[in-house]
Amino acid sequence: MKERKAQFGALVLLVALGITSYVAFVSSYSNLTVSADEANRQLHLADFSVRVIGAPRSAADEIARVPGVAAVEGRLIVDTGLEVSADQQATARIIGVPDGRHPAVNDLLVEEGDYPVISLALSGDAAAPGLPEAVVNTKFAEDTGLATGDMITVLPKGEHIDVKVSGIGISADYIYPIRAKGDIPVTGQFAVVYMVQEDVERLIGNPGVYTEFSVLVADGADQENVIGGVNNILEPYQVEETLRQPDQPSNFALREEISQNRSLAYSMPLLILVIAVLTLSIALSRLVQSQRGQIGLAKALGYGNLKILFHYLVFALAIALGGSVLGFVLGQLFARFITQLYIDLLNLPFLESHVYGSVIFWSVLMSTGACVAAGLLPAWRSARMLPANAMRVDPNLIVSGGRIPWVERVLSPALPSSFSFRIPLRNIFRARNRSIYTIIGIVFALVLTISTWALFDSFDSLIERKFNYEENWDVAASFSQPIGLAEGQDVQSWAGVTKLQAAGQIMGKLEFNGRTHEGALTAMDPAADFHRFDIVSGVSAADALNQDGLILPQTIADKLGVKVGDVIQVRTPYSTEGLPVKVRSIADEAWGAAMFTSAREGSALLGSPVTIPKANALYLNVEPENRSQVKRQLFELPGAESVFVKEDVKVSILDQLDFIYLFGGVLLAFGFSMAFVVIYNTFTANITERTREIATMRTIGEDGRHLALMVTMENMLLAVVGIPLGVVLGLYAANSLYASLSTEVYTFKAVLFPQTYVWIILSILGVLLVSEVPPILRIFRLDLAEATKVIE
Repeated sequence: MKERKAQFGALVLLVALGITSYVAFVSSYSNLTVSADEANRQLHLADFSVRVIGAPRSAADEIARVPGVAAVEGRLIVDTGLEVSADQQATARIIGVPDGRHPAVNDLLVEEGDYPVISLALSGDAAAPGLPEAVVNTKFAEDTGLATGDMITVLPKGEHIDVKVSGIGISADYIYPIRAKGDIPVTGQFAVVYMVQEDVERLIGNPGVYTEFSVLVADGADQENVIGGVNNILEPYQVEETLRQPDQPSNFALREEISQNRSLAYSMPLLILVIAVLTLSIALSRLVQSQRGQIGLAKALGYGNLKILFHYLVFALAIALGGSVLGFVLGQLFARFITQLYIDLLNLPFLESHVYGSVIFWSVLMSTGACVAAGLLPAWRSARMLPANAMRVDPNLIVSGGRIPWVERVLSPALPSSFSFRIPLRNIFRARNRSIYTIIGIVFALVLTISTWALFDSFDSLIERKFNYEENWDVAASFSQPIGLAEGQDVQSWAGVTKLQAAGQIMGKLEFNGRTHEGALTAMDPAADFHRFDIVSGVSAADALNQDGLILPQTIADKLGVKVGDVIQVRTPYSTEGLPVKVRSIADEAWGAAMFTSAREGSALLGSPVTIPKANALYLNVEPENRSQVKRQLFELPGAESVFVKEDVKVSILDQLDFIYLFGGVLLAFGFSMAFVVIYNTFTANITERTREIATMRTIGEDGRHLALMVTMENMLLAVVGIPLGVVLGLYAANSLYASLSTEVYTFKAVLFPQTYVWIILSILGVLLVSEVPPILRIFRLDLAEATKVIE
């Protein structure tokens, strides 16, 4: 170890990087899981929620008497527009909370300021002092700079009502604030506003009504039986949706983020450790080969096979011990860092960071097992060497017959005739094992680099496809009530509006062979082009809509287990019986779980006798300079729930990618560090094996710089072989790794842009050249007399 301290240190670092990645990702995943569970426990996240068109408050008392119900909370929920300032509008989800007490289910944690109190001003008394109060969710307040005491304006029914921000807080069901499963979170565009229930009722003129019931199930109770009992009570009030906890939008998005972290936590370290094991095995094999003389001498002096075997296993165990200790310390530091990044991104109100005994156990077991596995075969080979054979010079290093390689014979007229080129080319074929090891090292380096670097291009490609291809609109709006023909014509006439397309959005439950999926279906005209489709199976989108069929995204088709031609049952709040609809096409959707059907089928799902459904969504193409004004005007329309400018959504997503890029940067740092260590070990072993050869050449007068040039030329020639192979295997590894990150909401594929290939290859060549420096310096420091000694 002392003699080879640089190589030994590099091998320790190699194992440490693998353990660091495992400890960092697994611990951060565990921290996130514990933090999310703690938030759900303390804030009493509902086991399920039922949304209805409108039910009397007395329904909550009936639900409380259902066997197995531990707690129930009814509330009125309204989606409407909100103004932070004259030029800043957003969608607000106003949620009613009890007056004078916290909700028993989906509790509200007020992090700054005070819980809202009931407003006398909304009671109809114009002379009553004060304004209605609200708690605004933490994420929206951070995005927009809102603080306690500030004013916001809500726009129910097109009216402007000023509300005072009494506090900033968070509830269990909107830790990750999105309106519906599959929605794209947009900075500063979705506010959850908590007001006293009576104030919400007065805002919309609908007293004594709940639109959602959230339920906690008692320990040991059968949840499905409880859901059945609750739905029976609420059936007269038109049940729109029953959301179980795993499907609750915020919780679903939160768990998906944590799940992706789990995928990285196990797949990325596994890749790094596999490469570390293979690299370590190669390094120890070459160490044994380079110490044949010492092994033969030791055995001739009486050392037994077990002692020789144990000697090389101790070398491997020392690497394991050093790597696991260093890796665990670095891993814990990275785990804390990654956890804090995720806590900030996901708005988790509680941070749980621990040292996990299982992580310590598995990291030590993996490092020890990996190093022993890597060292066992080389150590066994060393123990089996016969002393006489071992003390001879390695036959692999002897030039047998001095033959010219076939490549040189075939391409001789086209190859440079210089000594500096021909000798490196011949060396590649003279020492084939060394050449193969070098190519493997370069391949490993590329696999690691491509697997991590592809994260950047993959996200860029995902966003480019979503916003520049699939979504063919500039401004989109949804409404709680149908848009009349006159209103649509009025919108069409607004300044800057060049095209308007209407659609219907219907909440539906899809059922097939016992599998279900709940989500929004978009009913559109076959000629509409506000959404472009990438059909992977079935007829074209226009034909599917003309045939009144369904177009499903691949993720939902896989979830339901359906294929083109299958007939599924679609239930909506407006039809008591499921309607059979045939799946005509399956599309590859980049982001989101959008489902589409025809306008006629939409009418049938609504139970409407007319063939043209009433539209509750508008998609507009608008001149860039008019988009902000059109957004403001749309929010002024009665029933406006949400309005998005596509370019603002895209910019917001790109801003949020700063976290992804930071996370990717950490992965890339691991990849590059591993690449450097792998190549460094390979080149160090190359020089060590050729010590006598290089020393002999220097003894007969060869210049050290000329030798360094030939070593570099040899490595570059091997890189010509290793780089293409590494690129192919790297893409395969990246695809396998990123496939585990795909979810119901988006399909994640490994993508590398052409310019990225150039940068990666140049980077690897740069790593190759830098990694050469320490071994080549050894050429200039060789003790020629000592290096040319031979033990025979």
